[in-house]
Amino acid sequence: MSGGEGEMILLTGATGTTGQETVSQLLEKGVPFRVMTRDIARAKTILGPDLDYVVGDFAAPETLATAFDGVTRLSLLCAFAEKMVSLELNAVAAAKRAGITHIVKMSAIGSAPDAPTMIRRWHGEIEQRIEREGFAYTNLWPNAFMQNFRRFAPFIKNNGVFYA
Repeated sequence: MSGGEGEMILLTGATGTTGQETVSQLLEKGVPFRVMTRDIARAKTILGPDLDYVVGDFAAPETLATAFDGVTRLSLLCAFAEKMVSLELNAVAAAKRAGITHIVKMSAIGSAPDAPTMIRRWHGEIEQRIEREGFAYTNLWPNAFMQNFRRFAPFIKNNGVFYA
């Protein structure tokens, strides 16, 4: 996501683990970006006070026009939730109306509308919509995050093995 002249990236999910690293990388590279959050005060306690913040909520589509104003690229990251598809599709629709040209979506490895698992089907449905709407897009398909393996620490410590 390199930012060219006149480009603005909107980060969603910036207060999470992946989002925080994205913020660090963009700051290091001097790429212009804005952070969309439901709660600016909370975001400032996590990310610091000196970023460009805007209020927006995927569950409140009426907030997205203002949040997406002047944005050329969207980093789409939504926490896994039962309403993830409708929430992210709200963002895709708002991005289309705002004239955003490129969406980078945090997805899942093996995502497809006919995937064998629900989460992969959900991501596949969203990816398909992004493509159908004509956006330039980048789908990130992580297999796993190391932070998620912490829950296995007691088992590994007690048994000395990890089964994959």
